[in-house]
Amino acid sequence: MATLNELLKDYIEINGEVKVMFEHRKNVTEVQIGDVLEFTTNKNPILVCVLDSAFPCETVLMSYLWEMATSSDLIVNFEHPLRDKWILQGDMVLYITENLLGSAKLVGRIDKKDVEIIKRYLEDETFYLPKDRCGIGDKLAVKREFKLFEAKRSREFLFNLIREIEKKEKTLFYVSGKTLEMLPAVAGREKEAVAMEDFIVFNHENKLRVKVINSSIINKPALIKVLNMELYVDKLPEEFIIEFERPVMSNIEYIAKTISIEGR
Repeated sequence: MATLNELLKDYIEINGEVKVMFEHRKNVTEVQIGDVLEFTTNKNPILVCVLDSAFPCETVLMSYLWEMATSSDLIVNFEHPLRDKWILQGDMVLYITENLLGSAKLVGRIDKKDVEIIKRYLEDETFYLPKDRCGIGDKLAVKREFKLFEAKRSREFLFNLIREIEKKEKTLFYVSGKTLEMLPAVAGREKEAVAMEDFIVFNHENKLRVKVINSSIINKPALIKVLNMELYVDKLPEEFIIEFERPVMSNIEYIAKTISIEGR
């Protein structure tokens, strides 16, 4: 039987230096919760499971290397040419825009109960995945290496989304380093994106990119509040930037909760 190190070495060789083929052929135009989307790459395809059908769709990255499961990963049965057992990675959340969806293929669906479990894990910090359905040994060097590789493998999705947002970006707020120093230290799972009721906040270097997902308030008068600042706009843009003097690090969720957008 192969060791974890041997399995990971093979996995990296097969899937390393991946490039996603964003072809925008409109293969898929709408999705349902639990749908599994497959994206073609120059190596093995990348699969994600849809957790929210509203655009941009919240998804989690999947992997067939279920032996590397950590306490953040739900092991599920899913028939696919690569393998029939996969993991839904609760620490690898990706957002798929309508534009990106056109490059995907619908290849199946995850059981509704499994989707509910992983969604609860993401929404409730006190909830843990069932011990018989997740992995152990999070601190093992080989599993940490696996997670770093998976983060790199999915990074192109984040960059593609950021490029779409950058086309329309508009900086509305600037936060000084002094203000950042006053924020409380936040422990817990590091996040690159936080979804709120009316918007999603994406963390990228020294900027938070805010994408408004409530269509009823876009391009209408609104009062935006961030930390101790507020700004009235005649037309609320679909995306805007909160720029910081230095990287935000682990405070993204705290800051996201201070943001409010009130339609006028």
